[in-house]
Amino acid sequence: MKKFSCIVFVLYFLTVIYLCFGRISVDEELPKFLWGIPIDKCAHFGMFLPFPIFCTLAFSRKKPWRILSFSLIAGIVVATSIELLQSFLTDYRMTDIWDLVANMAAIATGGLLTAIFLLFRGI
Repeated sequence: MKKFSCIVFVLYFLTVIYLCFGRISVDEELPKFLWGIPIDKCAHFGMFLPFPIFCTLAFSRKKPWRILSFSLIAGIVVATSIELLQSFLTDYRMTDIWDLVANMAAIATGGLLTAIFLLFRGI
């Protein structure tokens, strides 16, 4: 099961990298807002929500609280790095502070959900 969790985390991480740096074009018009929130911020939230969950599942069975703490810090570093590097490595993406805010909110929410799960499991 641990090997499967690691594979899922790596695939998830590669997908996030592709979505953040890839040149993606959409032919049809997407809605601009979802519940009053810009759709691209919702996409950022959805991309980073699983980060602490997958990271905690992938890297430890013995000390999940320590790994959860590490995954929150790693998530913040990864999200910040990706957002800052977008404008340096591509000419079609730009750094947006509100994207970073959505990323951080997602990582915090994912961490909270993981903590609740660990508490209910009695770990």
